[in-house]
Parts: sequence; structure tokens; C-alpha cells
Amino acid sequence: MGIVSVTKGGALYWLGRYAQRTIILSTEVYQTFDHDRTYSMISSLQNAYDNVLVLRDLLPLECFASFRSGYSMLDSLEQPDLFRIRAVVEYLYAFWGAFEDTGDETEVALAHFGRLVERLDLAPRLGHDTAQQRAWKARLHRLSSVLAVDVPAERIPDAETPEERAEALLSVNRLFQEAYTHGS
Repeated sequence: MGIVSVTKGGALYWLGRYAQRTIILSTEVYQTFDHDRTYSMISSLQNAYDNVLVLRDLLPLECFASFRSGYSMLDSLEQPDLFRIRAVVEYLYAFWGAFEDTGDETEVALAHFGRLVERLDLAPRLGHDTAQQRAWKARLHRLSSVLAVDVPAERIPDAETPEERAEALLSVNRLFQEAYTHGS
């Protein structure tokens, strides 16, 4: 397992979150192009791309090229185009596939941790069943052992209301920050 700086660890985590949000939001075309909306596809992909730029020296060329291609395609659209939005998602999947195949175990785990947190954050809003949410929580807990941090499953809170979801998200972000900064 490699050593990752706190800055790059944070960038990997947020890359995972924003890229996952982009993929999830690709089904909600009406929110695709609102740059001012936190939960729009374009603003999520822009935030993910900002983290990719921080990580550029650690990413293989094929990862960076896949991500850049998807970002450029979405950024060039002036109106919703389902075919191209689907292509953007395919570029992101190509990025994740290449990253998982070539990345260091710690780097991949940090990014995947962020992806799972984002799924847990958006799941109640999108109507995912609680069994799926429990499975994601269990995966998040297993990832904590790869990262050599203590994030027990019972400390990952359940959330039913928007207020509980916001508190749960803050709690998981705090757990990540505490665990990662103490582990580095």
C-alpha cells in the first residue's frame, strides 16, 4: 500500500464524490447544464475535473485522457443531447476502469470511498432501497480496512429525512478527514 499526501488523498476522495454525482445525475437531463447548481451534471463534472488536475501527475495518461474527453464533450454541449450525455458517462466509466487497473491500492480505495459516500448521500433522494444502502455502508466499512483507518459500520449513520441525511453526510466527511489525516 502506497503513501498518499493529505492534499492528494482529499483530491481522490472528492474526485470520487463528484464523478459519482455526475454519473448519477446523468439520468436527470433537466439539471445537466446549470453551472450555478451544486447538483448539476456540469458543475459536478467541473469539480471532479479540478481534482483530476490536482492528481494529474499520479494518473496514467489513459485515465486523464478519458476524463478530459468526457469533460470536453459535456462542456461543449449547448443543449441536452442524451446520446452525448451517455457518451460522457462512458468516458467516466473508462476512466474508473483504467484507474482501478493501474492505480495504487490506497489511491483507488480513497476515490472509491468518495464514490460510496456520494451514493449514500444521494440514495434517499433517488429512492434507492434501504437494502442497497446497507450494502454500500458495508462496502464503505470494508474499504476502511484497506485504508487502515477505523470507520466502524455503526458510525456510518442511517438517514431518512433531509436533516438526518445532511448530518449523516457531515458525519461521514468528518470520519474521513479524521481517519485520513491521522493515518498519514
